[in-house]
Amino acid sequence: MSDNSSGGLGAGESAVGPSQPPPPRSDGLRIWPRRARAPSGEVPEAAGLWGVGRRFRNRLVGDTLQRPEPTSGSAGFATTLNSVVDLCVLLISISIATMLSVSERPVEISFPEFVFTTFAAGLVWVIACAVLRHYDLRAFERDAVEDACLVSVMVIGLAIFIGLLHLVLPDSAAIPKASHFLLVFWPGVLALRLFVFRVLSENQIAKQEALIVGIGSLGRLTGEDLEKRGRHRVVGYLEFPDETRSGLLGSRLLGTSSNLEAVLQTTPVSEVFIAGDLLKQAEAMQAAIRVCETFGIPFALPAYVFRFERATPVARAAIADGYLHYHSVRIKRYELAVKRLFDILCSAAALTLLLPLFVVLAILIKLTSSGAVFFRQVRVGLHGRPFQMFKFRSMISNAEELKELLAKHNER
Repeated sequence: MSDNSSGGLGAGESAVGPSQPPPPRSDGLRIWPRRARAPSGEVPEAAGLWGVGRRFRNRLVGDTLQRPEPTSGSAGFATTLNSVVDLCVLLISISIATMLSVSERPVEISFPEFVFTTFAAGLVWVIACAVLRHYDLRAFERDAVEDACLVSVMVIGLAIFIGLLHLVLPDSAAIPKASHFLLVFWPGVLALRLFVFRVLSENQIAKQEALIVGIGSLGRLTGEDLEKRGRHRVVGYLEFPDETRSGLLGSRLLGTSSNLEAVLQTTPVSEVFIAGDLLKQAEAMQAAIRVCETFGIPFALPAYVFRFERATPVARAAIADGYLHYHSVRIKRYELAVKRLFDILCSAAALTLLLPLFVVLAILIKLTSSGAVFFRQVRVGLHGRPFQMFKFRSMISNAEELKELLAKHNER
């Protein structure tokens, strides 16, 4: 939460005593997202190659542009606009690439063939984006390098498809060369994604799920502050053993801090805010920290636990919301980008090679039993986030409905 522009909870809202809260901080227009928060605080913006770009951008744009407060009313606008503009860029790129190809070999262009090529390329692009969730609102939460790798893989795949069309119909002038298509489409769609739509999505990022451990004054104020900022959605609260239960939370009270592990196994949580009193609840807070480290879920601890007369934090940005944020796993962006690229390429190659076998399996399932070919079910993924799982159906179609009926016949 240190990336929000306004100051958060001050020490006066903590469980120990008042202190001077950090002043509000203004950010300029952002193209690249902030790096992950390290245990010692936020990585300085001026670090590395991206820092040079930020300083140059700030000289051009200036610091007068203030990022607006996140709004949920326009959520999804950037993704919708991105998809429409990409299809327009695809149409223009195919037209330009076709003209470049015709200039090398003057041949009359057949309009029906040009329409077929454009439609086929657009269909492949839409399918690839749907499978990889390229236009999902959470896609903008990826690192810029990872996003660039994903766009590049999809563009190269589309160029390969156009190259295959060119091999099948070598005499058609309506099919551009893959090299010409890459030269026109790749820079355009990549630049728009990185420098336009990632900027537009800054105040439309999907809300993160926050779980608050502690129902005292600090815990309740933390929940109000998170929801006021608009970047988080509080999924619930857990009380410490010595806290007095309040009826104000209602169904949002999910249990005690000892239930943290069970809650994380069933509820999607992006970050855990441990809003406790270090002097009174140190043991329970330490237990919550161990659970978060075991699950690899980011957590935050109150930054203001002592009363200060004159001292101020060295890195104000790291505690702008009154919390110190921690990650259990050190995130290396470039390694994640390479891994993502490897996963996409290998899975695409495996799906292509196994496609004939998948077709045979689908036919056999359909011939031997009634019902759908695929079995779909909601599973729990990273940080308790649910996702749709697909597999070839190996049981009868209503197996889930018969589970309870057959359970009583189980001998164990």
